[in-house]
Amino acid sequence: MRAARQVRVSGSAALPDFLRARGVEPALVFEKAEMVPAEIETADKWIAMDRLASLFHVSAGELDDPWFGIRFGWATPIEDFGILSHVVLNAPDVRTGLENMARYAREYSLNALTFAGLESQ
Repeated sequence: MRAARQVRVSGSAALPDFLRARGVEPALVFEKAEMVPAEIETADKWIAMDRLASLFHVSAGELDDPWFGIRFGWATPIEDFGILSHVVLNAPDVRTGLENMARYAREYSLNALTFAGLESQ
């Protein structure tokens, strides 16, 4: 059996506070997603991509917000993404920042397919 793709929790650790600030009890969201808050309690943890996607899907439903991903992304400080933040924020220009993200993200957090569209030409 093939192992599930793993992603680093990173900024997703801020999800409980994000939900609480919008009047949604995080415990309810985690229960509906069949998860426990400890799975994303720190940015340095790793989680199966499908579990995190399920948590985001339930969060969007509980908030009744089809734009949840964008709003949560905006609310998450870029510094919460660790070394990936560093290589993007310290790039001399946007192009280099995106190239750095494409280069390091596949090793750091996600799989290569996710960032294939950002490959340098």
